Amino acid sequence: MDFKSEITRLKRVVHFLNRTSTTIISNLVTTLSALTDVDIYEPTTGEVLIYNEVTQKWENGPQSGGGGGHTIQDEGTPLTQRTNLNFVGSAVTVTDGGAGPDSTIVTITGGSISVGDTQVLFADGANNPAGEAAFNYNKTTNKLTVDEILLNGKTASELIATDASKNLVSLAVATYPSLTELTYVKGVTSAIQTQLNAKAATTDVVGLQDLFIPASAMWPTNTNGCLQKKREVATSLINIQYLEFSATVEKYCNFQISMPRNWNNGTITAVFYWTAQSSSGDVIWGLQGGAYSNDDPLTTALGTAQEVTDTLTATNDLCISAATSAITIAGTPADSDLIFLQAYRKAAAGGDTLGAVAELLGIRITITTDAGVAS
Repeated sequence: MDFKSEITRLKRVVHFLNRTSTTIISNLVTTLSALTDVDIYEPTTGEVLIYNEVTQKWENGPQSGGGGGHTIQDEGTPLTQRTNLNFVGSAVTVTDGGAGPDSTIVTITGGSISVGDTQVLFADGANNPAGEAAFNYNKTTNKLTVDEILLNGKTASELIATDASKNLVSLAVATYPSLTELTYVKGVTSAIQTQLNAKAATTDVVGLQDLFIPASAMWPTNTNGCLQKKREVATSLINIQYLEFSATVEKYCNFQISMPRNWNNGTITAVFYWTAQSSSGDVIWGLQGGAYSNDDPLTTALGTAQEVTDTLTATNDLCISAATSAITIAGTPADSDLIFLQAYRKAAAGGDTLGAVAELLGIRITITTDAGVAS
């Protein structure tokens, strides 16, 4: 046997086997993605092969588990790391999202709340949130609306105000008005001081005012004038001045007056004070007037008269008639006008039945003022 030839042949076999095994191993490393159960797509550093039971292939992906992933904390305090994370509660459900999204799905459900858009939420007594229709906050207008507010710690029946820090405080009645005192100004329609000032300046009452004209301030007219007389009444010995009016012929008297400037320049009424020394029956008294301004002709006629009938109660008794109807003063009355008035007894009328002379003692004129003070 040629040992030298055999040794040479064996060396060639060994050399062939070495070269063949290196090629096979090399092919195994470089053709991993070509294997039928491996699906590698754009691998990156740190990825590993993960088996997908749906596709039944090994797929490249990020490493999970072990030293990676999230640390679970409770209010910032890390919990002991465990293998499993367990969700508890009827409102929490956990499902497997599958290999496709490669996720675990956690669903937390909550009960619906029946509450208005601006209602404030409270606990309903069963640890459930609920709204109250009478308690609303409007964030657009920044207004809080409630039906009632109970301020504990405050004194009852005192006014509430804000202090320098905008806190609500009750105002002690020793310093501030009480509720009863506030009712005293109920109905006030303007500043109280303004009204007090107006009252302080008022020296008379606005409204009806009386002016008495005695017979001594009157005089008989030249035409059909009454008689101007005086006499002493028996027993009392009162001396009276009067105008005597005939029982059969209509007689007249005149007097004049400048009205107060706070007269409203409107109508007036008249009441007659009179008596008689004999007979019985009724007397018809009448009054008419006119207003005359500067440069007005005194020839202008007086206005329409108004009359009143009065009965003699007894001889030498004072008789006071009722008021006449409203008497319109002729012309256009104005402040500071001179008012001429004419009184008469309508003796010839059928309603005038007193069979004796009537004695006129005076006339009360009632006017209306429209200001407390004459301007």
